[in-house]
Amino acid sequence: MKLTVDDRAFLRAIKNITPGEKDMRTIEYAGSRPIVNSQRERVPTDTAATKLSIDSHVTEASKVRVVDEIGPETNYAVYLEYGTGEHAESGQGRKGGWWYKDERGWHFTYGMRARPYVRPSVAGQTPKQVYGAITSAFANFLRAQWKT
Repeated sequence: MKLTVDDRAFLRAIKNITPGEKDMRTIEYAGSRPIVNSQRERVPTDTAATKLSIDSHVTEASKVRVVDEIGPETNYAVYLEYGTGEHAESGQGRKGGWWYKDERGWHFTYGMRARPYVRPSVAGQTPKQVYGAITSAFANFLRAQWKT
């Protein structure tokens, strides 16, 4: 799921000011917080490993652009989001059930129902909320520039 924020006003505002890559990362971090926090609030937890792994991960950074991916890092996070087996949202999961063993012994399952938390966390954010966080961080950057 993609969330698009109109950044034209932001780009006009920074026309005569040159934030560095570190400044841009700071501004991006603020913009990612509403979505990160929403995912952390919504994720189903057992061991809290997935909840603790949710963060923003910068994939590209420069003086004018920061691209990041927001989400969990555990290898099973996708199964929480989309389900498994006969309960997989795609309908392409394993049919007929299967046995598995964990620390409590052997278990039979038909799969796990989806418990979405990534998609609702993005859908629950308005561009205005994200833009507000970015604007606030940029305002802090501007204040710091005027003090120097």
